[in-house]
Amino acid sequence: MASYLMDEEKVSLKTVSGLLRHKNVRTTEIYLHSIDTSKVAASDKIEGKFTLKLAKPLQEAAIKEEEVKGDNR
Repeated sequence: MASYLMDEEKVSLKTVSGLLRHKNVRTTEIYLHSIDTSKVAASDKIEGKFTLKLAKPLQEAAIKEEEVKGDNR
């Protein structure tokens, strides 16, 4: 959150530190990291493309596992 506020919203370090209730701005600096916009863009492009294909087989496997457990009881 600190990185987003500073990088994207241009909020000052002192303000972010206050919002997070840090007594010292050095504590806030620990949580800061640069947001690589190219990684974010790449992540947005592939979001959801793999999980939907896996969701159905995983659900089917879970159902079969429950059926096997039920047969063994």
